[in-house]
Amino acid sequence: MNPKDKITEKPKITEEQRAKYTKFKENGILKLGYLVIAPLPDNPKTKKWSVHFMSPFEVQIGTISWYVNWRAYAFFPAPNTMFGADSLESLAKFVETQTVIHWENFRAKKGKA
Repeated sequence: MNPKDKITEKPKITEEQRAKYTKFKENGILKLGYLVIAPLPDNPKTKKWSVHFMSPFEVQIGTISWYVNWRAYAFFPAPNTMFGADSLESLAKFVETQTVIHWENFRAKKGKA
C-alpha cells in the first residue's frame, strides 16, 4: 500500500464504537474504565477534554484537543504519567471516534457529506 493512500483513507468507526465513546452523562462526563473524560470550554471549531484517573483525588493525567498538524484530535499526557494497555486503547478509540465525528460534521457543513 502506498503511504499516501493511508493519509487520504477515510477512517471508519462502528455504530457500537460511536455509541460507547459519545455517551456522555448529563454533566458532560464520560467514564471509560478507570478514566474520566470531561469537556473543557470549546473554541468555535474544535472541542477539548480533560482526562482524569478515577481515584479519590481525580488526578488529571492529560488533555485531548485538536492537533492542527495531524488534522485530528490527539491525547496530550501530563508529565510523569504511565498508562496500561486498556487505558491507552480507550483513549485511542475516543480520539479516533471524536476525529471521525469532527470530520463528518465539517463535511456536512460544507455540503460534502
